[in-house]
Amino acid sequence: MALTVMPSWGDNYQVKKSDNEQAIVSLLQEQEDLFLLITSYQPKLKSSLNQQKLGGTPYWTAFDALQRVTLKDKKPLQVDHLTWPSNAHFIRLFDRIVVLADNRLYANIFFTYPMGDQIDRVDLMENNELKQQLTIDDRGFVSRVAQFENGQPKEISYLSQGGFVVAKEHFNTGVVEALLPDGQEKTYSSMNALIDELTLAYLNAKQNNELLVFDSDQNWRVIKQASVENVAYWLPESNVPVQKAEQLKAMKNVTTLSSEDNGAADILLSPYAVEKKPVAQPKDQELIYINLGDLALPKQQDLLRQAFHMATMADDRTFIFEGMDASLELAGMLNKMVQERSEAFGWEEGQDAVLKARFVFLQAQSKKGRNNYLATCSAYCDLSESPSLQALAQATSFALPTLTKGQNFYQQQVYLKQDDTMSFEETLLSLLKKAKDEGFKEELIAKRDQFTPEKLEAAWNNALKIKTTEAVNR
Repeated sequence: MALTVMPSWGDNYQVKKSDNEQAIVSLLQEQEDLFLLITSYQPKLKSSLNQQKLGGTPYWTAFDALQRVTLKDKKPLQVDHLTWPSNAHFIRLFDRIVVLADNRLYANIFFTYPMGDQIDRVDLMENNELKQQLTIDDRGFVSRVAQFENGQPKEISYLSQGGFVVAKEHFNTGVVEALLPDGQEKTYSSMNALIDELTLAYLNAKQNNELLVFDSDQNWRVIKQASVENVAYWLPESNVPVQKAEQLKAMKNVTTLSSEDNGAADILLSPYAVEKKPVAQPKDQELIYINLGDLALPKQQDLLRQAFHMATMADDRTFIFEGMDASLELAGMLNKMVQERSEAFGWEEGQDAVLKARFVFLQAQSKKGRNNYLATCSAYCDLSESPSLQALAQATSFALPTLTKGQNFYQQQVYLKQDDTMSFEETLLSLLKKAKDEGFKEELIAKRDQFTPEKLEAAWNNALKIKTTEAVNR
């Protein structure tokens, strides 16, 4: 039986370049037959699945059930498939087609971002105000019609692939009037209530025995009520609310998974295996790699201040900062600190340039680009709330000592972790001192062997209660 996966995708999900959830699904797809159970509104579902290399994966969606969608192939509507006034003129702009009729703005046709290869929506205008908005499903039909009044949304009608209304959502109250697949007419307090009911009915009827659920508000509401024998529930890296953590622990059929110790995880896992690279060999510099991740600017600035102090205490210490805005914001701050120090100590010409050269600011790096730096590093740090698992796996592959804010899948006991009583500077200096110990180096090398592709696969199989082919044959 296939493993049923409930993604956490929000409505109109946009595929990201780097995403832990996508990586997990991709990993499991290599081991197991998957079935996707989707609770969110996805009018570009086929495009999204193709982008994630899930185009051939069977699925069920609550909105498809509601809208009686049986179409399975991607077949986007073209402009000439829609009905236009006989005197319409079409003007192509960079991100849209403007439709004029009687020398007035009749509609704006918007295309999907970033490819622009299919219609995303059509905004119908009246007296230069938005009157109707048509959402186009990439399987070839108008999926949703939103009505506007004085520029404000009034009601949203969900259509079947045949074009008739199956649900009407009143924007001001949230109330939904629905014609259900079994022919019943029913009123719900919200669209969420309707989708919850459809999803629960499907789950309980199909008797799914193995379920992997990625945390979202909709999935959480459903899973609390579903009758499923074995649920693996993937939690976000950040701290889980106390009440939710207690509810999860009380659910005997649920095993909680996460990449980080967030107060509720039963098992720590990651989708990224560790490649065995040559052990990092620092050259004539003690090179510290700091991934800024999701740290807010004030915390980034605090890290730079502490790094600057450490650099002034050792002439052979260099810092690399990776982050989206690192080169823009932090470089200016560094220049100011160097200038102040130069003036305070009366430096000779050129001394300030030497100190500046020991700080490198990088934009977000590709895996290959980051590896080039990690190969000669002394330590890797990521103190963000949700550290990059892929980057941590890379650092571990070079047997580097790593420093993160809390315990995670790669952060085993041989590593140091920062707590509230120690500053980043104190913790990092302690880690660098320990990293010179030969016994510690050997432990780091031994630890990375725990994260090989084979051992990672076995860990996931065990967590999801998946029986391997070998086990079945025995």
